[in-house]
Amino acid sequence: FAVGAGRLNEPLVQQAVRETLSKFALLTVRERSARHVLEAAGVDKEILITADPALLLQSEPFPSEALERENLQGERRLVGMSVREPGSAAPDISEVKYHGLLADAADFMVDRFDAEVVLVPMERQVLDVQHSHAVVSKMLRPQRATVLKGEYSPGQILTLMRRFEFAVGMRLHFLIFAALQGTPFVALPYASKVEGFLEDLGMQMPPLQLVNAGRLIAHIDQCWDRRRSLKRRIEQAVPGLQARSRRTHELLTQILRH
Repeated sequence: FAVGAGRLNEPLVQQAVRETLSKFALLTVRERSARHVLEAAGVDKEILITADPALLLQSEPFPSEALERENLQGERRLVGMSVREPGSAAPDISEVKYHGLLADAADFMVDRFDAEVVLVPMERQVLDVQHSHAVVSKMLRPQRATVLKGEYSPGQILTLMRRFEFAVGMRLHFLIFAALQGTPFVALPYASKVEGFLEDLGMQMPPLQLVNAGRLIAHIDQCWDRRRSLKRRIEQAVPGLQARSRRTHELLTQILRH
């Protein structure tokens, strides 16, 4: 059901994937790169490209008392940020490098945009909170950054995204939420699934391994200056992606009706 796929390099892993996926009645992936990976692993079933189910998420009210508790009320300019642990999807990323990279980017946005930076832990159970605090600890202006403290539903986080004038993120679903709200963003593609999403939106960004602080800050500065055209591009692309996402449900319904 709109799965991703990556790093299937070991023969035994490829064999396990081939044998398992051959038993499925339907196989859909969320990006072209995932289909290429599965085909390279020897999967000979038809593989359909749809899109991530999160593109169909509906927003839910964000509690007004939570805005006060998180100190997000008022008319201040807010920039959202999302970080993650390297994990199996990005084993080549150095934590020290990307913590420093994002801290430099956050300081730049504080000074250049006169913004407050809000770090959003998308997956609290896998150390997003700790990595967010690690980034803040490396900032020169940590008093202008905050890590979201409460636990909120995906629909509430989606609503919160509307308050951000700009976003910088690693996690795929943070970027999807930004796109759903038309929030201009810069992505740090640590994995093929993020690269695939950027490709669908017609946006470019080099892999995280090839980005230094100067290059990232220059890209953020350029995207900030082009944020209105970026917003238009995102808003034009999202309906097509949502139609692809609905296609997964349509195909599933056809199977159930059989």
